Amino acid sequence: MSMSNGADTRAAGAGLRVNLGAGGNPIEGWINLDLKPGDGIDMVFDLELCRSVPLPFEAGSVAEFRAWHLIEHLDDVLGMMQDCHRVAAPGALFRAAMPHGGHDDAWADPTHRRSMFARSFNYYQQPFHVFADYDYAGDWRPETIYYKVSRKR
Repeated sequence: MSMSNGADTRAAGAGLRVNLGAGGNPIEGWINLDLKPGDGIDMVFDLELCRSVPLPFEAGSVAEFRAWHLIEHLDDVLGMMQDCHRVAAPGALFRAAMPHGGHDDAWADPTHRRSMFARSFNYYQQPFHVFADYDYAGDWRPETIYYKVSRKR
């Protein structure tokens, strides 16, 4: 899944690249952020606290975020997405991967807090907040959603 912050120009190559919830999968050349210290982790930060403790980046400084198997583990996804939007450069990308809500893997892991569907990502952009006031100021526009299905299925 890929979202942009709504700007028409891409920030590719201009700005930081942040691997959120890097865990055991740090990426060379990226800032690898995780809840716990570990090999390859550059920054320890609790993403659940984004509403009260801002991400340690300057506004407009991040060109790309990667959140592989992270969103389904968070309670306050809107808080994290809002603060990522604050530090995002014009045209920044937010790429994420997670199990589809209809797949057994969505709830098999007892640390999963939510399941996600294609329409779930609409709520990270402002036009969808006419349905309810979530006290959310981010504005990420879903661009591409991929479904990965094993050959067995």
